[in-house]
Amino acid sequence: MLAKEIDTVIHTHDGKGTFLDIHKISSKTEFQIKDFWSLNDRDSFFERHKAQLLELPQFRFAKINYRIEDGKLIQASKYSSDRDLWIIGSNDKGRKTVEFDYIEALQFISANGFYRIHTSDLEVDQYKFVRIDDGVVSFSGPTEIRDFVYHYALQACKDRDVHSMLASRLGTLLGSDKLERLAKIDDSFDKFEPHIQRMFYRNGQLQITSRGIEFGDILGQVWQDKVIRRKFKRIPIIDHIEQNPETGFVVHPTENGMNCEFFKFLLNVSNFWNIPGYTPSVADEKEYQQHIVNKITSIGFLLCDYKYQTELKAIVAMDGQMGEVSQSNGRTGKSLVGVAVKMMLEQTTIDGKTLKNDDDYIYSNVTLRTRNVFIDDVRVNFDFERFFAAVTGDLAVNPKTKARFIIPNEKSPKFYITTNHAINANNRSALERITFMAFSDWYNDNHRPIDDFGHQFFADWDDEQWCLFDNFMAECVMYYLKSLSEGWYRTGQGAVPPPMRDITMRTLKQQMGEAFYQWAEVYYDENGTNLNDRQVRKSIYDAFHSQFPDSKFGVTPSNFRTKLVLYCQFKGYHFNVNKANKAGVVFSDWCKVHPDESFIGESDKSGGVEYFSVFSTAKAQNEPF
Repeated sequence: MLAKEIDTVIHTHDGKGTFLDIHKISSKTEFQIKDFWSLNDRDSFFERHKAQLLELPQFRFAKINYRIEDGKLIQASKYSSDRDLWIIGSNDKGRKTVEFDYIEALQFISANGFYRIHTSDLEVDQYKFVRIDDGVVSFSGPTEIRDFVYHYALQACKDRDVHSMLASRLGTLLGSDKLERLAKIDDSFDKFEPHIQRMFYRNGQLQITSRGIEFGDILGQVWQDKVIRRKFKRIPIIDHIEQNPETGFVVHPTENGMNCEFFKFLLNVSNFWNIPGYTPSVADEKEYQQHIVNKITSIGFLLCDYKYQTELKAIVAMDGQMGEVSQSNGRTGKSLVGVAVKMMLEQTTIDGKTLKNDDDYIYSNVTLRTRNVFIDDVRVNFDFERFFAAVTGDLAVNPKTKARFIIPNEKSPKFYITTNHAINANNRSALERITFMAFSDWYNDNHRPIDDFGHQFFADWDDEQWCLFDNFMAECVMYYLKSLSEGWYRTGQGAVPPPMRDITMRTLKQQMGEAFYQWAEVYYDENGTNLNDRQVRKSIYDAFHSQFPDSKFGVTPSNFRTKLVLYCQFKGYHFNVNKANKAGVVFSDWCKVHPDESFIGESDKSGGVEYFSVFSTAKAQNEPF
C-alpha cells in the first residue's frame, strides 16, 4: 500500500498524498530543507514538538540549551535575561533604528560558555578563546563566537533589519578588541593524579586504578581532545594475570578477550617460536608470557597521563630476531602499536627515516595537547641520547612560525620509538631511560595482519571490535598501575621489560659492526689457534684491516679494543683473563659469582707493547693439558 502511494505521489505536480508528501530537494537550499522540520525557528520547533519537549528538563536547539518554564521557552544557561542583544527604536525623524547592546551581548556570550584563556605556549599578553559546553572544553575563535551570536539572532528574531544589521556589522561589533572583555580563565582542566587514570568517552568516563575499571558520568570539565569519539561498554578482555617471581607470568584472557583482534595481534607478535615441528619448552613459554605482559604494561605506560619520576622512560619497539647489521627487516607490526595509541589520545608523529640529529624543529608540531610523540622507523645508529633530556625533563618546543615554549615535564608527552635496528644506548644511564618491546617475525613482507584477520585494523572495524579494543586499552592501563603498585618488575616501575637476551645481542652486534663480526668469527674460530692465545694488539688490528681495508674509518686504533670487548660479550667469551678487571676482581673469583657473564680484564702491557687475549672457557675445557 505504501509503495503504491509513493508511486502515485511522485508523479503528481505538488507531491502531496494521503499518507505522505514528497519533496524534490535538489533545487532547494539547505535553509529551505531545514524548514521541513522547523529547524530554522525555535518557536515553531517548540510548538511542533511541545508534547515531547515538556517532558524534558532541557533540550538543545541550534547549539543553545533551552528549558520550559510556565509554558514559555527560555535559555537554560547561568545567565538569562528578558532583554535582546539588539535594541529596536526610532530616530528623531521617526525612522526605525537598530542598535547593538554590547553589555547584553558579552553577558550572553559568557553565559553560553565562551571565555578567554592563556596557555603557556603564548606570550604574556596573548590569549585564545575556548568554549565550555556540557563540561567539554574546546578551542574556539572570534569567527565562531560571531557565528554563534548571528545564528541565535536568526532563531530568536524575525526582524529582517536586525538580521541585516548583524550580517553587515557583526565583524566590527564583536571584533577582537570587544571580545577581550570576556572573562579570562586558567588552563587547569588537566588533572593528572598518581594511581588514577581517567578516560573520557561520548557516553561517560572511565576511572582506572590498579584495582579495576569504573564507568560513570563525566565529572568536572575536560578538554575536547581527551574525549574519545566512541561509546564505551564494559567487556572484560583479560580475566587476570598471574605473577610469580619464580615461574614468571601467565595471562588469562576471557572468552570475549580472544575475540579482540588487537589483543590477538599482540599475542602473535610476542610468539618467537612459530616454527613448524618445534614444540616450545617451559622456558620458551615463560618468555612468551613475559613478552605479552611487556606489551600490555608498556602500552598502559604510554596511555597513563601521570608521570612517575621513578619511570621517566621511552618505549622503544624493535625486531627481536637477529639479522645482519644495517639489514632492515621491518613489517613486524611495531608501527601498528603507535597507531593504536593514536586512537586513544593526541599524538604527534615524526618520520624517523628523515630525522636529522641537528634538526632544531623536530618538535615543531608538538602542542600543549600532545600526549605522545611517535618517532616511527628511526635509522640505524639512531642516537637515543639526544632525546634523553626530552624524556626525563621539560620539553622545549620550537615551532617554525611561532615563539618557542616549554612544556613542563609533568605535562610533557611520552615517547614511543620504533626501529628495525638496535638503539645506540651505550651507557647505563641511557638504558635506564628505555623500556624495550621486542616483535617476532610472525608478520613480515609476506604475511600481514590482514592475512590473519581478513580486514584492515581500525579502518574496517565494526562497533564490536572497537568496543573490545577500548576495553583492552583500558585494561593495559589497569595492569600497568597494578604492576607499579605490586612491583612486578622493580619498585617504582610498572612497565615490565621483555626477555632481554635477544635485544642485548642485537645491540652488541650492531655496535661492533657487521664487518668486524664477520672477521672475528673467522679469526677466533674455536678450531683455530687465535682463541685463548695472548697476542700483540697491533698484529690483530692489522689482521682485521688486511681483510677489510675499507673499514678504517669505522674501526680505528682507538675503538678496536671496544669492538673486541663487544664481540666477547656477544659470544660469551672473556677478555684479558690474566689481568684483574676495573673493580680489581681476578678472573677465577669473577666466574664463581658471574658464571654466565663475560669477564673483561684491564689493559695487558709489557715492554711498551699491548697484548689482547680472547678466552673461551669451553675451548679450554676441551683442550688437553
